[in-house]
Amino acid sequence: MVQRGKAAVETVVSAEGPQSRHEDPIEGRLSIRRWYDLSSRLPGQLSAKSINGLDTRRFLEAVLWVAATDSTWSQLPKSYGNFHIVYQRFVRWTKLDVWDLVFSRLQGDARLPALQRLVRLEREIQQRRHMKT
Repeated sequence: MVQRGKAAVETVVSAEGPQSRHEDPIEGRLSIRRWYDLSSRLPGQLSAKSINGLDTRRFLEAVLWVAATDSTWSQLPKSYGNFHIVYQRFVRWTKLDVWDLVFSRLQGDARLPALQRLVRLEREIQQRRHMKT
């Protein structure tokens, strides 16, 4: 049965809204120190929220989770938000060559090789698409 009225709207809003960072898997979490070090070096508005409201720290943690677990984007835990929005932002950062800066700030992090591999694969996809046009 279809819900109607205010109850239906509240159900949709609560299902779509970001949840607590404490619900995020450990594979994606960034320490406060590492986050501040990284965010202070991001160019321009990249350390702010995206158009869709996902803040940059949660975005980076979501990408780290995908890389560290070798998961697909659609397997991203709902606590990170909409996987497609995260993926679109990941692609945008790849096109802007932001990841090299992130790599330099994540030196010593065990997830760095997996993140580098994920970005390298996306760059290869973009190059193949560019060659077709």
